[in-house]
Amino acid sequence: MISIKRSDCPKVLKDTPITGTHYNKKPVVKALWKMQHKKCCYCEQEIPEDGHLKAVEHFHPKSIYTGLRNDWKNLLLACAQCNGRKSNRFPIMLTDNANEPKLVFLKKSDQGKPLLIDPSDESLDPEEHITFIVDDTRVEEYGLPTEKNNSERGRMTIDIVGLDGSFYFRKRRSWHRTLESLYLNLLEAKDQENQQQVLTYCDRFRQFMSAKKEFSAYTREFARHKGLDRNFGIAIPRRYEV
Repeated sequence: MISIKRSDCPKVLKDTPITGTHYNKKPVVKALWKMQHKKCCYCEQEIPEDGHLKAVEHFHPKSIYTGLRNDWKNLLLACAQCNGRKSNRFPIMLTDNANEPKLVFLKKSDQGKPLLIDPSDESLDPEEHITFIVDDTRVEEYGLPTEKNNSERGRMTIDIVGLDGSFYFRKRRSWHRTLESLYLNLLEAKDQENQQQVLTYCDRFRQFMSAKKEFSAYTREFARHKGLDRNFGIAIPRRYEV
């Protein structure tokens, strides 16, 4: 999951009633699809423009927050897997007091701090809360997401959205093999002092880390782990960089 810079509200959603399904109109879906670089807001799978492999996601569930069903700032686009898993599960933090119940799953519009990560929230950077296992000592776990710095938000988001599910795990493991092969080619080119190939492989890593690519958050973590920024001068994109 990476940060999503929210675009301007589509005209069809401006001055719309609270009720109705304006959120599901084609201009809204198209705007969300473009805003998210054609990817799922959570798992970063590429989403085809046509077909039924995507769903408008209400970050605050519309069954609970009925007044936000057509609110542009509450809308995202998710793949069928993430949308189905999250559904209306929406944990919130009631208090920071360790002696009081901290967490509930909403059944009504209780007030509290959402524990899920909204990738379009300007106050949050998903990459500060969720990371991935790329450590060579944990080969069998390559591709698994994990909370970063004991982030409760990261841990809860992984669980609620199901980012650690076997479906995603297999896809990331396959992607890891692609990255590992590219990295070995980069090392070999460096050893052979083939500067042209070094530049080619470095450029490929830059492309894979772009917000426009599938699993870019995983690729960025792989790059950090391998020290591609320090050893090869490959800048790891900052928040909102394409």
